[in-house]
Amino acid sequence: MPADATDLLASLEYMLARGRDPVTTFYRKLFAMDPTIAALFAGVDMDVQRRMFLEAFRHIIMNLGERSSVEPMLKRLGARHARYGARPEHYGPVGECLLETLREAAGDRWTVQLGLEWRTAIEHIAELMIGGADEDARVKSGAI
Repeated sequence: MPADATDLLASLEYMLARGRDPVTTFYRKLFAMDPTIAALFAGVDMDVQRRMFLEAFRHIIMNLGERSSVEPMLKRLGARHARYGARPEHYGPVGECLLETLREAAGDRWTVQLGLEWRTAIEHIAELMIGGADEDARVKSGAI
């Protein structure tokens, strides 16, 4: 995991400054790709969800180098997502969908290197969230 996520944050801010809405695009693509994931959001106010996603995503990217704060947050987030019905097998397709959305939103600023940095970050985030869900399940089952 890169200790400095300056390039990632700069690219995200660039996308948003261009008037791109990667979050709305991400959810649209995700729900079209996998209707079972869309079903997990039944009854959710998507305007609120999009704002929460962007706020959390921005915070995570800004703090990637701060393991002591971002890792516990991601583990809690993973446990919460599992309670909503997210499963480990969702993370790969969700990550690919997010990566594709970011690539499109970045336009000509997207480079191979930036893509690798985003992929590394997204995979790291997913690993921590899955780990948090697993740990929470073990605690609840009494295995820990």
